[in-house]
Amino acid sequence: QEEVNNTMRGATLVLVLVSLVAVSALGPINVWDLKVWLIPSINSADYVNMFINPGPSQWTTARSRTNVFGFNTMNIDGTNNWGNDNLKEFQAANAFSQLTNWNIPITIGPTPVAQGNCYDNGVVNYTVGIYKNIKNLGGEVLVIDMGEPLMFGVTTKCYFDIPTTASITSNYMRQVRQQIPGVVIGDTEAYPSVRIPDQMIPFIQKLISNGTPLQWFHLDINWQFMFNQYKAGAINPPQDLMKLNNFCKSINIPFGIIIDDLTAQNDFEYFNNTLTNMRWLQSVFGPGLDNMQLLFMSWNYAPSTPNHNIPENTPYTMTYGMNYYMGILEEAREEARKKSLLNK
Repeated sequence: QEEVNNTMRGATLVLVLVSLVAVSALGPINVWDLKVWLIPSINSADYVNMFINPGPSQWTTARSRTNVFGFNTMNIDGTNNWGNDNLKEFQAANAFSQLTNWNIPITIGPTPVAQGNCYDNGVVNYTVGIYKNIKNLGGEVLVIDMGEPLMFGVTTKCYFDIPTTASITSNYMRQVRQQIPGVVIGDTEAYPSVRIPDQMIPFIQKLISNGTPLQWFHLDINWQFMFNQYKAGAINPPQDLMKLNNFCKSINIPFGIIIDDLTAQNDFEYFNNTLTNMRWLQSVFGPGLDNMQLLFMSWNYAPSTPNHNIPENTPYTMTYGMNYYMGILEEAREEARKKSLLNK
């Protein structure tokens, strides 16, 4: 199951920038403003319906909180592999032009190093092809969040060392930046499959020395695996996550975490398990969680959970959960503000 999920991760996210600010038809994009990302499950029942009336009116609050909207590359690469969630259906729903009208950039996540394709064969052309297709349909893929090249590179998928993995990744980043004006590129990596102190941080440093710095860094946590390893004393997640967060601060890039669950069998389980994970993150970061990029997304497709994204006022849909979790952070922010006023 984990290998399947990791393979899916390797096929998903896009954004764009070379400094921390990119200019597009959407106007200047500052990566520090990309606080909340929404990426529905690849095979969810009403993905396309989010853009067909009355769908747009059924996630107005969630949409007002969304700074980046994501598609799995396999949903929009033209292969039509996923039922109704495909390029033709999203085109018919005017999904891409609507996102532009809502001033929401689109993200996808191809990976230059992947199982079965360790040397970036064709991934640049694949990425640019998706960019051109979406642009012709009124949208802009301005955000590329690479899908775990380090994880695929240093594990048994490709048997590379960190410098080799970084070299292939840097080559991909250079070519994409040359061919997509204004694109911003960051990375998501798997934890605890990939270690933070001696793998993730050296990888990020090597990309910098190669002249291809990341513009953000995201963590994709296998929650149950992490909690089991933590309980066994094999890892120290609070220490690891704080170390990575502080490192990202030191090189002046945003740090973010995917808020999801890999074990749920239905929408209710997904909501509850994700809430537990969110609460755990609060216990680690405290108010600092409010300053991080939060990615509300799902890799689950068999069964697809959450299977429903809207309406946002119906319990346990994807947007219901997103609003609920963001409400928790907003309440904590208000409490902190009140305490600050009392201490003056």
